[in-house]
Amino acid sequence: MSMDIVLKKNLAPTRVQIAEQIQAAIACGNLHIGEVLPPARELARDLRVPVSTTLWAYAQLEADGWCTCSPNKKTTVTAAHSRNY
Repeated sequence: MSMDIVLKKNLAPTRVQIAEQIQAAIACGNLHIGEVLPPARELARDLRVPVSTTLWAYAQLEADGWCTCSPNKKTTVTAAHSRNY
């Protein structure tokens, strides 16, 4: 899966930018219910950020109801905010 996340300097913290861009992709229907997000380590590698940054973003998305993290470490888009009920 390709995540079109663009990080910009001098804006919000990187972890917030990641969470907000994933939220936007879910809200506008670019990410669909049940779609599995890339593993935090893979996303961190692709974005060249620490794994803790992507883990924070995923935890925030889960706390806000945008996705769920399952015991098998997969992060999945939920229906809570998606246009694709």
